[in-house]
Amino acid sequence: MNRVLNLVHRDPLASDDLTTCLRLCAPGDAVLLRGAAVTAALEGADCDRPEGVRWYVLADDLALYGLGLRALRADVAPIDYPGFVQRVLECELCQSW
Repeated sequence: MNRVLNLVHRDPLASDDLTTCLRLCAPGDAVLLRGAAVTAALEGADCDRPEGVRWYVLADDLALYGLGLRALRADVAPIDYPGFVQRVLECELCQSW
Protein backbone atom coordinates (compact mmCIF):
# COMPACT_ATOMS: atom_id res chain seq x y z
CA MET A 1 0.00 0.00 0.00
CA ASN A 2 1.23 3.48 -0.87
CA ARG A 3 1.48 5.91 1.98
CA VAL A 4 0.38 9.17 0.32
CA LEU A 5 -1.13 9.82 -3.10
CA ASN A 6 -0.10 13.31 -4.19
CA LEU A 7 -2.49 14.79 -6.76
CA VAL A 8 -0.72 17.51 -8.73
CA HIS A 9 -2.72 19.52 -11.27
CA ARG A 10 -0.93 22.84 -11.90
CA ASP A 11 1.61 23.39 -14.66
CA PRO A 12 5.09 22.96 -13.13
CA LEU A 13 6.33 25.94 -15.17
CA ALA A 14 3.67 28.22 -13.66
CA SER A 15 3.58 26.89 -10.08
CA ASP A 16 5.97 25.41 -7.54
CA ASP A 17 3.39 22.82 -6.39
CA LEU A 18 5.26 19.88 -7.95
CA THR A 19 8.59 21.00 -6.52
CA THR A 20 7.09 21.33 -3.04
CA CYS A 21 5.32 17.99 -3.38
CA LEU A 22 8.53 16.22 -4.40
CA ARG A 23 10.46 17.76 -1.52
CA LEU A 24 7.96 16.20 0.89
CA CYS A 25 7.60 12.82 -0.85
CA ALA A 26 8.98 9.73 0.84
CA PRO A 27 9.56 6.20 -0.41
CA GLY A 28 6.19 4.49 -0.69
CA ASP A 29 4.38 7.65 -1.81
CA ALA A 30 2.85 8.13 -5.25
CA VAL A 31 2.40 11.16 -7.51
CA LEU A 32 -0.53 11.44 -9.92
CA LEU A 33 -0.14 14.14 -12.54
CA ARG A 34 -3.37 15.54 -13.96
CA GLY A 35 -4.54 18.71 -15.65
CA ALA A 36 -1.72 21.01 -16.73
CA ALA A 37 0.76 19.04 -14.60
CA VAL A 38 0.82 16.24 -17.20
CA THR A 39 3.73 18.05 -18.89
CA ALA A 40 5.96 16.81 -16.04
CA ALA A 41 5.30 13.23 -17.23
CA LEU A 42 6.98 13.83 -20.58
CA GLU A 43 10.43 12.69 -21.59
CA GLY A 44 12.85 15.55 -20.97
CA ALA A 45 10.77 17.17 -18.20
CA ASP A 46 13.10 18.78 -15.71
CA CYS A 47 12.17 17.72 -12.18
CA ASP A 48 13.78 15.69 -9.44
CA ARG A 49 12.48 12.14 -9.10
CA PRO A 50 12.79 10.89 -5.50
CA GLU A 51 13.60 7.19 -5.24
CA GLY A 52 10.81 4.86 -4.19
CA VAL A 53 8.03 7.17 -5.42
CA ARG A 54 5.54 5.81 -7.97
CA TRP A 55 4.47 8.06 -10.85
CA TYR A 56 1.13 8.10 -12.65
CA VAL A 57 -0.47 10.38 -15.23
CA LEU A 58 -4.13 10.65 -16.12
CA ALA A 59 -4.33 9.45 -19.73
CA ASP A 60 -7.45 11.52 -20.52
CA ASP A 61 -5.60 14.69 -19.56
CA LEU A 62 -2.67 13.74 -21.79
CA ALA A 63 -5.15 13.46 -24.66
CA LEU A 64 -6.84 16.72 -23.69
CA TYR A 65 -3.51 18.55 -23.99
CA GLY A 66 -2.70 16.79 -27.27
CA LEU A 67 0.15 14.78 -25.77
CA GLY A 68 0.73 11.15 -26.69
CA LEU A 69 1.73 8.16 -24.65
CA ARG A 70 4.93 7.74 -26.69
CA ALA A 71 6.36 10.92 -25.19
CA LEU A 72 6.01 9.65 -21.59
CA ARG A 73 8.97 9.04 -19.32
CA ALA A 74 9.58 5.34 -18.73
CA ASP A 75 8.88 5.68 -14.99
CA VAL A 76 5.37 7.17 -15.46
CA ALA A 77 2.35 4.88 -15.82
CA PRO A 78 -0.71 6.21 -17.64
CA ILE A 79 -4.02 5.46 -15.89
CA ASP A 80 -7.70 6.00 -16.64
CA TYR A 81 -10.39 7.24 -14.23
CA PRO A 82 -11.08 3.78 -12.75
CA GLY A 83 -7.30 3.50 -12.21
CA PHE A 84 -7.37 6.90 -10.48
CA VAL A 85 -10.05 5.62 -8.08
CA GLN A 86 -8.05 2.44 -7.50
CA ARG A 87 -4.93 4.47 -6.58
CA VAL A 88 -6.99 6.51 -4.10
CA LEU A 89 -8.22 3.30 -2.46
CA GLU A 90 -4.67 1.93 -2.25
CA CYS A 91 -3.31 4.92 -0.34
CA GLU A 92 -3.59 5.86 3.30
CA LEU A 93 -3.83 9.60 2.53
CA CYS A 94 -4.47 11.84 -0.47
CA GLN A 95 -2.90 15.28 -0.79
CA SER A 96 -4.03 17.68 -3.49
CA TRP A 97 -1.57 20.28 -4.74
